[in-house]
Amino acid sequence: MGIFKRKLKDGFNYYIQYYVNGKRYKETIGRDYNTAKKVLADRKERIRKGRFSEIIQERQKILFEDMAEEYLKTYSIPNKKSWGDDENLIKKLLKFFGGKYLNEITPYLINQYKAQRVQQFKRKQVETKSDRPISPATVNRELNCLKGIFTQAIEWEKFKGDNPVKKIKLFKEDNEIVRWLTNEEIAELLKYCSEGIKPIVVCALNTGMRLGEILNLKWKDIDWRNKLIRVEHTKNNRTRFIPMTEEMENTLISILKTPDCSFIFNHNGQRYKWVNKTFHRALNQAGIKDFRFHDLRHTFASHLAMKGVSLTAIKELLGHQSIDMTMRYAHLSKENLRTAVSLLDFDLPKIAPQTAPKEESTEVDFAKEPIEQKPTVGFEPTTYGLRNRCSTN
Repeated sequence: MGIFKRKLKDGFNYYIQYYVNGKRYKETIGRDYNTAKKVLADRKERIRKGRFSEIIQERQKILFEDMAEEYLKTYSIPNKKSWGDDENLIKKLLKFFGGKYLNEITPYLINQYKAQRVQQFKRKQVETKSDRPISPATVNRELNCLKGIFTQAIEWEKFKGDNPVKKIKLFKEDNEIVRWLTNEEIAELLKYCSEGIKPIVVCALNTGMRLGEILNLKWKDIDWRNKLIRVEHTKNNRTRFIPMTEEMENTLISILKTPDCSFIFNHNGQRYKWVNKTFHRALNQAGIKDFRFHDLRHTFASHLAMKGVSLTAIKELLGHQSIDMTMRYAHLSKENLRTAVSLLDFDLPKIAPQTAPKEESTEVDFAKEPIEQKPTVGFEPTTYGLRNRCSTN
């Protein structure tokens, strides 16, 4: 028995360990040593009195909101760059599962949540003046977050049994491109972009970077000599380099550096956190509908595909780990594939065209072929001589 530390990125957690009938049990307590000390003393006393079953029952009666908070603080924030996404997903989950114990959350209840969510609509955007239904992909992200919470609950021995989310079938997601801008739409959009957001939109169109990657760009990430942009804060934690177009270079040159601020895109020295409101206002004024900021990334890749750039090159520029994600742009490059194949110029001998063999005619030329006349069966030939002979008798 004892109290132990588990090192985290931003500190450490205490957990206790004890044995009952030769089996080891561990419980994560948190960051307070005195709390861990009190819980361990309680466990020792109950085991001594033969009341270990009470411990099991208590550990099964953990409210979902308590486990979700523990998951966020102990696992998500220290280990995931996208912990902010988990925080938002948990808010959605709490509206349905809040107040329920972990052992009350069954596959049936989760399926009810899944069915209910796809029938709901996102909050109406003032700029777009339209409701959008919750997408299957959004529900899948929420279910994956729920699955992660139960996975950690099992690992931390706060929940006994199988992960109930494993029995839930996720929605099939449609990863086809739904929207990208034409040259005319791009010009119209930029016309209505404010001075603050316009450089950000130009960056997205010329680099295909995600919004988070753009807003995290610092001046040290710009290689002016080689005209490259280094992207470090990526979704898959892999640094990539994107060549600067002339338009991108001129845009960066036009941005005034703010003293004591290392971020390229900032407002009065504070890094931009979000641009959706301003962006949607520009879209509304430009008359562009059903379009998201992330679709600027699709626009970048789509125009490259239509200009004949290989899917492998597009994959590297976008930072995709798998070519499967990039294949969504394959249909845009079919005409370019035809052009590519037409460039083949083998020095082959010319092959004479084949002609169909002449078929022998089965028709008879009656003008050339003599016709053999045969008497009609049962009658004498009706010749002129016979008629005369018969008439003299």
